[in-house]
Amino acid sequence: MKFVTGLLAAVLLLAGVGASHAVVRIADDRGGRSEPTSTNIRGLRSSGESVVIDGLCASACTIVLGAVPHDKICVTTRATLGFHAAWDFGATVALSLIAKQP
Repeated sequence: MKFVTGLLAAVLLLAGVGASHAVVRIADDRGGRSEPTSTNIRGLRSSGESVVIDGLCASACTIVLGAVPHDKICVTTRATLGFHAAWDFGATVALSLIAKQP
């Protein structure tokens, strides 16, 4: 009986080894330019890896919330999400035109 139990435990252990996935931990991401971040997040999404937000995730980093499937994201109690309005140094004319529309 002990042999059967040990064999079953070994089979279950080996089955779990192949099913494991890497986890990406975000702990101190102040954001930055959205294009490089978007490219990285698209790669993360296609990899199937899980994301744990366990600290600061600000600015462009928050794109991960909309790009990665919800069942692949964990936000801990230590997480801080920082959102702001997007802007572009070269878009001041376009922004002023948009603001003047009714």
